[in-house]
Amino acid sequence: MKILHTVHGYPPWNIGGTELYTRNLAICQSRRPDTEVSVISAMDSRATGPAKVPVDEKTRLDGVEIYFYPRSRGSNLINTCSDPDADRWLEQRLREISPDMVHVQHLIGLSGGFLRCFEKMEIPFVVTLHDFYFICHRIFLLNRDRKACPGPAGGVRCAADTDWDILDDSSPASPWDRTIDRLACATLHTSRHRFLVDGLNCASRIIVPSSFMIDLFRSSGVVTPSYTLLEHGIDPEPFLGLEPTSARELRIAYIGAISRTKGLHVLLEAAARLGDLPFRLDIHGRPDPNDRSYAEEQKRKIDGEKIVYHGPFPDGDIPKILGSADVLVVPSLYPETFSIVSREAYLAGVPVIASRIGALTEAVRDGRSGLLFEPGNADELGRLLKTLTTDRRRLEELKKGIPEVMTLDQHADRLMDIYEEVLKTARNQGQRPPRPSRV
Repeated sequence: MKILHTVHGYPPWNIGGTELYTRNLAICQSRRPDTEVSVISAMDSRATGPAKVPVDEKTRLDGVEIYFYPRSRGSNLINTCSDPDADRWLEQRLREISPDMVHVQHLIGLSGGFLRCFEKMEIPFVVTLHDFYFICHRIFLLNRDRKACPGPAGGVRCAADTDWDILDDSSPASPWDRTIDRLACATLHTSRHRFLVDGLNCASRIIVPSSFMIDLFRSSGVVTPSYTLLEHGIDPEPFLGLEPTSARELRIAYIGAISRTKGLHVLLEAAARLGDLPFRLDIHGRPDPNDRSYAEEQKRKIDGEKIVYHGPFPDGDIPKILGSADVLVVPSLYPETFSIVSREAYLAGVPVIASRIGALTEAVRDGRSGLLFEPGNADELGRLLKTLTTDRRRLEELKKGIPEVMTLDQHADRLMDIYEEVLKTARNQGQRPPRPSRV
């Protein structure tokens, strides 16, 4: 089978959860008999990984053929929806690659029009929803004040919550201009929503890593494809042989971006409530480049003794980081769609304390594999941490409730089953034409 993935970045040039997941999955699939794997990725000068070097449009890495779309324009409301240049580029690549199955991981930096291209060329495709890109122009389902949004309401709620300079860098010159600006903005938002939702409705299958996303996307208009709930898989090998911590103090870990939406300030406020209790908080992560003032503000709260900031870290260091922790805290203020780091903590034998929001309520079995608290409530989080600091038996009980984690191989097996189901249905319906001819 010839499989093609699309994603907005690829390691080592771009580092992020979806990018790492796609790379690991592509490599795993490429090692299977009679399987060829290609990836189409966006590429620009804003890559955050360590390999900030020019790359050819096509390269081969770890047995995977990678095609880079040379993204040159910045992201705005219009071209995060559709880019005709990218669509034409894709059609050429599809004729060259001739895939049996396309797996859409992400399209930001590429084009929402890719979905129409797959349909037009009658190539079966499935979509994994890693975030809210298809129904939220801010991607994370947050409003202008960085608070959780209940949903797009067909794009109407997006338009009402938009900063007016999204269309033009200049401020409207008059009330009339402002009215026109608002009408144009509302039209763009509703058009973006309809365009991307219609594209999703052409998919053969929608794959979601958590069940709460099914109701959300169905209520947003994605109703035609069937949904499959499938947790992401993680390679357990790097976590084998980790020894549990034996420190006297409670070792608390935070792993993630230093950003307002990830809620690090909530954790720091909670830690301040622990006073002289024996604990150590280790913070690992990269500052949000779009909100550096927030990172600087949080760093000023760190004493370097009981609370230590370690900065960015290589992806391969996560097992070592978790191996020296008693508990992981995930204080997100927005609805996570899965939380890979929670499953990595489980593989390391570490319970999780997390916000009661989005997929975190599925990742953490409250009172069994970890504890949940109200998002943003530093008092409640502080009380939970105090309990674990003063009652280590409670921590041991939580460790016993840690569930099994789906492995990457198990995940890849299930995906291959899904691909086969989709291709069989397409053949039975006479929808799968001969492969596109090569150029």
